Amino acid sequence: MHRNLQGVISGASISAIFVSVALRAADILQTLESKQALFRLQTCQTESIVIHDKTVIMLKKHIPNVVTTCNLVSGAFGSLCLFKDQLDTAVACLWLGSFFDFWDGFLARFLKVQSNLGKELDSLSDVVTFGWLPMAILYKTLCRYTPADSWLPYVSLCTLLCAAFRLARFNTGNTSKIYFSGLPVPAYALFISTLPSTLSWSQRTFNLSPSLLSRVTVCVTALSLLMVSTLRFRSCKLTSMTWSSDRVSYVCIFSVLSALSIWGTKGLFWCMVIYIVGSVLTHLMGIRQTTPSSPTHFTSFPEE
Repeated sequence: MHRNLQGVISGASISAIFVSVALRAADILQTLESKQALFRLQTCQTESIVIHDKTVIMLKKHIPNVVTTCNLVSGAFGSLCLFKDQLDTAVACLWLGSFFDFWDGFLARFLKVQSNLGKELDSLSDVVTFGWLPMAILYKTLCRYTPADSWLPYVSLCTLLCAAFRLARFNTGNTSKIYFSGLPVPAYALFISTLPSTLSWSQRTFNLSPSLLSRVTVCVTALSLLMVSTLRFRSCKLTSMTWSSDRVSYVCIFSVLSALSIWGTKGLFWCMVIYIVGSVLTHLMGIRQTTPSSPTHFTSFPEE
């Protein structure tokens, strides 16, 4: 009896040990499963955060390209309007393209998503909006005031040729944030956009003679050649949103918008004239922004 009792006690003790070990093992397994589940959750959250960041980066990267595409669409739509002799609508499309062209580069710099694709797309869009469209506007305008057999309207081809060469040189050369080498293509295009209303006003005010029209054509050709020149023209683009670094650009933008809102196309015409003539005179007078020259370093050779 006593032996049987000892056997039962021993078996119960061994069973209790096995149960405690099993419970401990189950607790360890449950803890491991909880840690694995937490790890999987953290991994999923990390992957979702990475995917979200990549999505945001991709969207930011394409924002300037979308604005540049709007510039291209504006130029293409303006060209289609000229087929229906809607000259005023074509001019409005050119102004709209100038607005998009002003902001696409700033957005690329502000979002830090500048790329070679955006640079090439911007130049191709500018060829359409500020090369082809001004050429067509100038051709249609000159055809209104010249005989059918006149050669003057074909001078507008210089607009497209010089604009394409100017944009190609801009992509391959060293660019400055303050000055442009040659007349900027958008500035020339804005000047051309004012010619239809300016010549129409001249025709109503005093009879537009063929000799005067020839002089206007010569001036436009000279302006086309300024695009491929090496004269320095002040940039009006915004490099940041601070007044200290972009005060000249803010003054120019405010002046153009004020003149356009008060005097309309005439105000824009005279703003472009002042900008072009002032830049040429500044270059000819030698008033240039000087940069401190780097000190000359002399190398001393050991005596033989």
